[in-house]
Amino acid sequence: KYFKLLLIIASVLTILISLYFRVRWLEISPHTVGFDEAALGYNTYSLLETGKDEHGRKYPHSLASFNDYKPAMYAYLSMPFVKSLGLNQTSTRIVSAIAGTITIILIGLISYHFFSKNIILAFFALLIAAVQPWSLHYSRTAFESNLAVASFTAGVLLILTSRRIKSELAAAFFFTLSMFSYHSARVAAPLFLLLYLLIKVSGKKNFKISLRKLGKMELPPVRRLVKTILPLILLFILTLPIWLSLKEGLILTRLRQESALKRLYPYAPPELINPKNLWLSFPAHPLYYLAANFIGHFFAYFSPINLGSRVYHWVRSSPQHIATFSVVGWGECLFFLIGLFYLMRNWQQKKNKIILAWIISGIAPAIVTWNWFHPLRSLSIYPAITLICILGILLVYKLLPRVIKAIAILGFIGLFLMQASYVINNELVYNVYESHGEYQPGGFKEGAPELAKIQDNYDKVIIETPHAQGYIFFLFYQSFPPEILHQFAKYRKLPGTEGDLSFDFYKYEFRKIYWPEDRKLKRTIFWGSSFSLPIKEVSQEPDVKIIKEFKSVLGYPAAVMVAKD
Repeated sequence: KYFKLLLIIASVLTILISLYFRVRWLEISPHTVGFDEAALGYNTYSLLETGKDEHGRKYPHSLASFNDYKPAMYAYLSMPFVKSLGLNQTSTRIVSAIAGTITIILIGLISYHFFSKNIILAFFALLIAAVQPWSLHYSRTAFESNLAVASFTAGVLLILTSRRIKSELAAAFFFTLSMFSYHSARVAAPLFLLLYLLIKVSGKKNFKISLRKLGKMELPPVRRLVKTILPLILLFILTLPIWLSLKEGLILTRLRQESALKRLYPYAPPELINPKNLWLSFPAHPLYYLAANFIGHFFAYFSPINLGSRVYHWVRSSPQHIATFSVVGWGECLFFLIGLFYLMRNWQQKKNKIILAWIISGIAPAIVTWNWFHPLRSLSIYPAITLICILGILLVYKLLPRVIKAIAILGFIGLFLMQASYVINNELVYNVYESHGEYQPGGFKEGAPELAKIQDNYDKVIIETPHAQGYIFFLFYQSFPPEILHQFAKYRKLPGTEGDLSFDFYKYEFRKIYWPEDRKLKRTIFWGSSFSLPIKEVSQEPDVKIIKEFKSVLGYPAAVMVAKD
């Protein structure tokens, strides 16, 4: 009795400590927001102030943003924090931090039920989940996917413990929340629920409906069928706004941008295809290579190397990157295949089928995109992967002799403390330097507020930045009045346009600076690199003031701000 109470207290302390390290220093680590974070934060601010997103659309369920139509759930949940704390990095990221902590709790609860209500193993799972690199990293950045993971995992918990239809309907509600939170969940949630219903039906020996009886509309079988698929029906009804928006086609923009069908075309190596007719190529048929890509994408998410150490270049150059890690701890990923093999070998058990369905449905949205391995799009599977790693550890532990088990427990305590301190230090301190302190280096965090102090005294502000969607940082770090921005909505690039979507608004022009010509302008502020605004040359002008040279967190030149009176 007292031991159980002690474990509960220890679990609560673990959760509180986990929350602390997810909300601590959000304003300085990561040092600045990425452009997607800035968009979520500013759209939250715009909705709060005017009831419209940055494009002037009133209370949308998807944010047009960079023509990627981000689900708006994250922005709506961030409103209380932006209202109370103002628009800043902390208020923008705190929803993700809370969602990450909730996910840890859910992993503990799922483990409790998966391991036959063993509270010791549930506490063990809670500890492991708390120090996973993916869990800490994605909780400290404003990722809509991290919010979707929390609600998706809640749905899985209800399914795993389901005894009545009420639990399944509640699960459908949480899956709905995940679908309104992130694009990938719009595939993963319905697919998981469908796989679960197939698992449920296959486990009922008396659930047989012949075509002849179904044609006669006999009530008992039909009623039983409707009751079985009711969670899927509820999910469809609750997400009806998403399906209705498909007719506009715009909500599919992100899928079209990242689709493997588009990005990998013509699928086969160009030198092997038939130049006259792609589909008559033999033996290098495009469908063969396309199928190979999809299969390869699928199995990439089961690779311990991908999970534990390998970092692809498209991950390394983005906010997804976890310094010195891939997504899972080095030690845990070694046990992943053991746990996975056990699940597959004992797939007949309903709980094992549910976990496997979780993995398959979570991977599905990622494998149809062009990236070989993309942690963010498959983030919903990592609670399941953590559970499978824990299962692998326990299977190995059971095989150890009794004497070795005691040594193994002591070794685990030491390794856990070492990994915990390493992961926390790696994320809160070293990762800042690994990413040069900024996902979008450019001095925006320090410079935009300085610019706001003087820009009203000038007629024009010319911005040159090589960074994607540079305009959003000036909106975010200045808390730029959204009612003014909405007046320039008609000048924005058309829906469906890809690439840099910066546009001119208010006094701002986003373009290249050519100093030999631009030096002739009057009452203008220039923002650019030291290459486009060479300090020695610019300082020779009598009516030019060098306001400030901004540096990155590592001390490298990031941007120069110059005022021409």
